Amino acid sequence: MGRFEARVLSKRERRGLLERLKPYYASIPFGEKADWRLVKARTDSGEYEIVVVDSVPCFFEWGDGRIYPTLHCLKASG
Repeated sequence: MGRFEARVLSKRERRGLLERLKPYYASIPFGEKADWRLVKARTDSGEYEIVVVDSVPCFFEWGDGRIYPTLHCLKASG
């Protein structure tokens, strides 16, 4: 069974994440003032982190350390 924990990202964390995303994504549909949250999911197969912005699951970090957008985020960026 999985467990979830969510917390609001600080301004510093949001800025750092946006800077980290810039080299990979030309347009990010959410600004720094949006509601950015980090959701940690713990399952039997491991722990995962998902960035949720304004209630939309937007990014997740894979084992290689790179952050990937979800289909929801790609759709929002149009």
